[in-house]
Amino acid sequence: MAKMLTGFINLTKCKEAKLFKNKAGETCCNVVLWLNNEPDKFGHTASIQLQVEKGAPKVYVGNLKPYEKKEAPAPVPDKAPWE
Repeated sequence: MAKMLTGFINLTKCKEAKLFKNKAGETCCNVVLWLNNEPDKFGHTASIQLQVEKGAPKVYVGNLKPYEKKEAPAPVPDKAPWE
């Protein structure tokens, strides 16, 4: 079963990436996605790293965690049921 993950990518750190144009002319960079065995203290279960040359320092640009649908709070009635 597919699972949705939500998170962020720090675009400021992506300046260090080797950017390239794909066939459609869009600017891209290669990334590595790490699935963690355990969530971190913020609930992140995956990390995004720029793909760099062998031996170059790792550059982590984001984190992901499982999507959790937030339930809307129950509506509060204008009047009590006995009124």
